[in-house]
Amino acid sequence: MRKRLPISFEDASRSEAEIENLEAAGKQVVCVNQHTRLNNRVLDAGTPPHQAIFSLENKVLNLFGQLLRSEDFWQIMTPNIIAGSSEGGADVFKFEYKIVAVFSAITSASQATGNLWCTVAQRKVGFKVRLTKPISTHNKHT
Repeated sequence: MRKRLPISFEDASRSEAEIENLEAAGKQVVCVNQHTRLNNRVLDAGTPPHQAIFSLENKVLNLFGQLLRSEDFWQIMTPNIIAGSSEGGADVFKFEYKIVAVFSAITSASQATGNLWCTVAQRKVGFKVRLTKPISTHNKHT
C-alpha cells in the first residue's frame, strides 16, 4: 500500500490569485496553510515558486563569488559555532569569554584574514570567515 503525502505539489504550488479564480469559477480548491507548509518543508520546498527563489539565490551567490574570486579572494569553509546542540550529533562544549577579550581576538583575526564577519549577542560571540583575501595581496602588506 502506498503512503499518501500530507500535501500535494499541485495544491502547494497554487498562488492566491489562482485560488481566487478557481473558487470564483465554483471549483473546490484545497488551500495549504502556512502551518501545513512548515510541517512539510521538504515537500513545500520542491514547489515551482520555491524552486524559482532557490534558482535566483544560486545565481546571485554564484555571480558574487565569481566577482570576489576575480579580485583574488579565497572562499574558505570554517566550522560554525552555534548555541546549543546540533542535529548532526557534533560535540557540544561550553565556552565563555569576556567581551573585551573577544573583541581583541576579533581584531587580530581580521587583520590576518582580510574579512571577518561576526555576530555579537548577549555577551557571546560567534564568527564565521567566508571569503578572505590572501595577506600577500593586501595593499598594506605589499
